[in-house]
Amino acid sequence: MTLLVAASITYLLAALYPSGSTGDFIEYWAAGRAFLQGRNPYDAGTLLEFQRSAGWLKEQPLMMWNPPWTLGLVLPFAWLPFAEARLLWYLLAIAMVYGCAHYFWVAFGGDRRRAWMAWTIPVWYVPAMQVVLVGQITHFVLFGVAVLHFLAARRRDWLAGLGGLFVAVKPHLLLPWGIVLVLWALENRRWRLLASAAGSPLLVLGLLSVCRPQLVEQYLQSIRSEGPTLWLTPTVGKLLAHLTGIAALQFVPMLLGTGLAVVLWLRVWRGGPAWDRQLSFLLVLGVCSAAFAWSFDMVLLLPAVTQVMVRALRENRSWGMRWLLGTQVGLLAVLAWAGNNLYAVWLPWIILAMFLWYLGETIRRADGVPEL
Repeated sequence: MTLLVAASITYLLAALYPSGSTGDFIEYWAAGRAFLQGRNPYDAGTLLEFQRSAGWLKEQPLMMWNPPWTLGLVLPFAWLPFAEARLLWYLLAIAMVYGCAHYFWVAFGGDRRRAWMAWTIPVWYVPAMQVVLVGQITHFVLFGVAVLHFLAARRRDWLAGLGGLFVAVKPHLLLPWGIVLVLWALENRRWRLLASAAGSPLLVLGLLSVCRPQLVEQYLQSIRSEGPTLWLTPTVGKLLAHLTGIAALQFVPMLLGTGLAVVLWLRVWRGGPAWDRQLSFLLVLGVCSAAFAWSFDMVLLLPAVTQVMVRALRENRSWGMRWLLGTQVGLLAVLAWAGNNLYAVWLPWIILAMFLWYLGETIRRADGVPEL
């Protein structure tokens, strides 16, 4: 039954995002091309010129709003013609998503003999397949989380911090986890980890700025004129701002989510590696409270989905798997028929509810604070 649902989801997603379309990857490729030719990678007219050369048919370009250090990750693809670059990007996205699913399965105590089940998750978990088919960049962020999680736990701090470059592609999605990681590193004097995590994107930015001194100014100018915070995205904050007409409400959930993470660290988690043991909860909290995010950004919930799946199988709770698959069928219906990404706002909250239910079950069966 699981394989049947997975196959159906894959087929319908492929229909929604046909391989012949340019996808979101065109924004990264065009920005990289503009940079390589000494032009402004955040200028709409410049990007439209490059995107039309690659088959973009719309009157408005697809803008890259990611911070300037993101160019350090996309420039290797910009050296290639669009078709070849898109294929390489697609293959890398598959490798990263499937690799992360396998890693988190093992990290959360999944049966290694059944590790093949981890490879089914990117097939039936819609945002994971969506981020690949759309050609988005959030799989880099997920990869950065996995790198930090794996290497920091083994005290390989200089290498672990390199994951900060990938995480910094969309830092607003990871604020609760990021702040807890920083607090833990400060408490444990992990200066190398902090220096590497903060220094890797700044080093890349510095190198890029040597070639293009106006890069940061160009980015800030584009954000001030028309940034992603102006879009109607599937987040609670954006929904509140849209319904009330008060733009500032968009950032209230983000502040509350980050504040909750700080309070939990100070009152409950301090003294332990909460950034590691509470990874799934903090990632879900970050996506739920983000000021802006799209449905494909919910690929960052993959660790939580994997952990819920591992526990559901370990405890023979078949309803847990049915709920997970049911949420994906519902999300696919929203993407296919509603025609508005905003209606995907409920997905992270359903996963958060499932995760908290398992947390409650753990508390009832054991004393103390569970390590999820």
